[in-house]
Amino acid sequence: FQGGGYGLAVLSKFPILETHVHRLPDGAEPRVVLEVVTQPGGTGKKLSFASIHLDWTKEKFRMAQMKVLEEKLAPRKHPVVLAGDFNAEPGSGAMTFVSEHWSVVPKTGNRFTHSATEPRIEIDYVVTRGLGEGASCRVVDEKVASDHRPLVSVIPWP
Repeated sequence: FQGGGYGLAVLSKFPILETHVHRLPDGAEPRVVLEVVTQPGGTGKKLSFASIHLDWTKEKFRMAQMKVLEEKLAPRKHPVVLAGDFNAEPGSGAMTFVSEHWSVVPKTGNRFTHSATEPRIEIDYVVTRGLGEGASCRVVDEKVASDHRPLVSVIPWP
């Protein structure tokens, strides 16, 4: 942003067992999804957490990126959390595709995430697969850390 760099990161208090960088079809810029595999709480059960940032320019690019990502993550036998900037509003083709394959964690309160200073659209989400019900998400009133408002999600672990 304004001459700075950007990218994806995942921070975990649990040891990261595996890291995967999934190359997505290009849009206006090259795109990847960063996936880490961990074992939360010493349960011995694996969890994948993936950080996403889809194309911001065209729906056809986002659709192609989500279809490729679905192919890459579909074989996971353990739960998966996918979170970040989908650059897609509710009801768009990309989010319709996502909701056919994932559970979109509902937001409580304000759902708008962009822009950080004057949020008017919802384009950031937390979605899960294999984790059941009871997850929640909220938008944090933070205007400085990013050009998007951050999300905090609570997801029950089996």
